[in-house]
Amino acid sequence: MTVEEKRLILKDKVAEGKRRIAERDFATEAKEAAEEAASFVGKHPLAFLGGALAIGLIFGSRGKKKAVAAASPPKKKPNIVAALLAEAAIAQGLKMIDKAKAQTTGNIKGNS
Repeated sequence: MTVEEKRLILKDKVAEGKRRIAERDFATEAKEAAEEAASFVGKHPLAFLGGALAIGLIFGSRGKKKAVAAASPPKKKPNIVAALLAEAAIAQGLKMIDKAKAQTTGNIKGNS
């Protein structure tokens, strides 16, 4: 195979890829991403919850200053927004786990 033939084959592959990308719409991409996320959460629920907890801890610890002494009162309130985000992430994860279980159970019942 010559260099020119290889170049033409590659050019055709690139054109085909561009055509496929142009045909896809945002709704399809979002649906596929949601299905992949639900699948991941169903397969690795502890990893998801651990990640959500870690993110909550990271955001929760931002903005807090170490107390100079144990007796001194804290100067800032706890980061309520970070705590709410962590709770929302955990709740969403649990919903996704339930959805994945329901889909798996439905698939098993349908195959019987």
